[in-house]
Amino acid sequence: MCLVPLVFTLLNAGVYWQLRKASHAIHLLAICAGDGMCTVMFLVLFLTALWQPPDSPIYQMVRWYLVTYFASSSRRAAICLNVPVTLERFLAVAFPLKDFSKRVAGKPRLNVLAVFLLTFAAHVYVLLEYHVVIEADGKGKTVRTSISINNSYIFLVTANVVTVLFSYLPVVLGLILNLALVIVLHRHRTSTKGLRLSAGGMKPSQPLEKSMSSEVNIVSKQLASNTNVLVTSHQDINRKSEVTKQDRSHDTQSVTTMVLIFSFVYMATALPRLVHFSARTLIPQYGPSAQEHNLDTVLDIVTQIITHLAEVQQFCLSCIYSRQFRIGASRLFVVRYFCRSWAMRQDLSSSGTTSESSYIQTKAKSIGNKE
Repeated sequence: MCLVPLVFTLLNAGVYWQLRKASHAIHLLAICAGDGMCTVMFLVLFLTALWQPPDSPIYQMVRWYLVTYFASSSRRAAICLNVPVTLERFLAVAFPLKDFSKRVAGKPRLNVLAVFLLTFAAHVYVLLEYHVVIEADGKGKTVRTSISINNSYIFLVTANVVTVLFSYLPVVLGLILNLALVIVLHRHRTSTKGLRLSAGGMKPSQPLEKSMSSEVNIVSKQLASNTNVLVTSHQDINRKSEVTKQDRSHDTQSVTTMVLIFSFVYMATALPRLVHFSARTLIPQYGPSAQEHNLDTVLDIVTQIITHLAEVQQFCLSCIYSRQFRIGASRLFVVRYFCRSWAMRQDLSSSGTTSESSYIQTKAKSIGNKE
């Protein structure tokens, strides 16, 4: 169960590594790193269980110190990092003429380091609450420390506050930001279609072309030999500017789609497990120590599988809907021969152009020369 998510986590990380110059890619790469560390810790626990019994001191130490502390902290740090990357995309789309998104993005590497350090520091209470002791028969057992026993109320409040701040609150904020981003994208697409319909199919650059062509005609009466050169260069400049604007629009839309898919899938798959843990706390008859614990065991396994399958869904959906992700995936050696031809066909059918800017410019020049 851990190998498949780990493979797709590495694939996602490889794609975002190709795009690491952008701030959103650094945040997404850090999220993959946090998920990867969490998956590796569970894999280590599984391998430890193959050669050590569950009541051995080694297994208890691995389960408590690596999985309970390290894996939980890295997973929650990844959950928290979804909020700034989604907020940055929302501000970039909703307020394109302002620098709100740049202020949120800031220094992405410093933001990632700060989130990880803060998350690991906030979960230090886990190491102070329990420790592993070796009994007389050589078996290991996890028991509460004297500090946690004497300050049980403080540890209880700390655990609840940390869980809310690093688990529930980021998931709720992430889902709200994703919903707001979808609404803004829908309104932007609707307004764009309305502008195109109101323009009656006329391109915005046509009035400029008419005024420039009249000036060119006046000049051509005096300099007839230079008329063709001026008209051709003017057409080439207009075509190049249109191609550049179209490429930027496609890149922005592709990046937004990639971030939206990643964040929404991540938050949606994390939500069932949080609901499962909340039910354990709020319902006395529900939990691993309850009399009817079979339902809790089944739901615990199901929610854990849903959480681990997030990386698989993110990779597949991003390859389908995000052009920027497909370009990054095609550069990977593992999927180079499978994604490149398919990505080129998808880009041709969706935008009518290829992802190679040299090909677009060559075609634009050839059309200008024919005219």
